[in-house]
Amino acid sequence: MGRQGGIAGKIILAAVIVAVIYGVMHMGDFLGLPKTRGIAGIPAPVLKPETGQLSLGEIDGNKVTMDYKYSCDMKGLVVNERHFRESSTLDKIAPVSAVLAWGVVAEYNDKIDFGWQQPMQGVVSWTSGEDRYAAIGGSKVIYQNCTDAYLIAADDNIREEFRKIKQGDYLHLTGYIGDVRYGKSDGNYTELGSGDLARSVKGESEDVFSVIYVTKIEWVK
Repeated sequence: MGRQGGIAGKIILAAVIVAVIYGVMHMGDFLGLPKTRGIAGIPAPVLKPETGQLSLGEIDGNKVTMDYKYSCDMKGLVVNERHFRESSTLDKIAPVSAVLAWGVVAEYNDKIDFGWQQPMQGVVSWTSGEDRYAAIGGSKVIYQNCTDAYLIAADDNIREEFRKIKQGDYLHLTGYIGDVRYGKSDGNYTELGSGDLARSVKGESEDVFSVIYVTKIEWVK
């Protein structure tokens, strides 16, 4: 009888340990905390040359337009993100920038300490040291497999979805990539420029910045 009780106790103890481990592993998700994650097999963005102009209305007395260069279908792992306070016109236009990764950068994100940082608006960096990136083919490969995307919402519902974006998310975005201009009616404009992501993916350029007008956003499980 005592032996049966001992076996039952061990089973209960094992179940408790498993439950605790499961809880710890998922506590970050429950609390919405950022997490380091790696995902293999995320394809490069599909960019199709397409040009035109979008009127994004008026913000703080500034007329906002976007000259787009590509239609975009992009899947990416959020390896870092920065939500802005929306205290400036630029922040209101693009309230979040997300560093999205695919290919080997997304795959090795939990194996290599890239040291992703966005210390200020318009700046993204990763830890220096070429030897650290040997497994992915060198630091230049990073430019081919990630973008710091300034996200502009096509409507209020998508803008609300932007608030949920956090490190570790796997996103699927569709929309347009281009340059945004904003300014008063006197023609004095400020530009939020987008890098040429199509050339970067091919290894022809080292520019990780992009401006994406998002018409659809989904979380991939």
